[in-house]
Amino acid sequence: MRIFVLFTISLILLSFISCKKKETPSAEPLPYATFSIKGVKHIYNSSSKFSKNSCTSSAYCGEFYYDSDLQETNLIKFSFPDPPSTAHIYQSGDAGFEVYYLNDLGVRYDMTNSSVQVMLSVWEGQGGWAKATFSGWLRSGAHDSLEIINGYFQGRIVTTAK
Repeated sequence: MRIFVLFTISLILLSFISCKKKETPSAEPLPYATFSIKGVKHIYNSSSKFSKNSCTSSAYCGEFYYDSDLQETNLIKFSFPDPPSTAHIYQSGDAGFEVYYLNDLGVRYDMTNSSVQVMLSVWEGQGGWAKATFSGWLRSGAHDSLEIINGYFQGRIVTTAK
């Protein structure tokens, strides 16, 4: 009788364990981009998709936003020449490569007289993902500089604009 009771309890416990709801992973991992400026971590949970139509026909562009409803501030944009390469570290001066950042006041910081590096680690092509790490200095039109460190982004790739 004791074996029967233990066996029954074991079956009941096993059924609870196997019936536990399984979590399905999100189709869109968040955040899309993170980086630090002056010790403050920026986390961007909104993104446009990398496409050729959102910049020039000879480059792929993608933007990352703090808030998709406020796309004129807190935005960082990357442009890569076509075809993007994961075997190349993109840096200031490379043809077709551009990075700019708009702060919360809408001040634009770009690569003019500055140094930025982006290591594109994944470029899966149409419908896939682009992933990269980045860091460096950007400068505003008023010659104010800021350093971006520990940057990371991931974004979808499409052939048409947003």
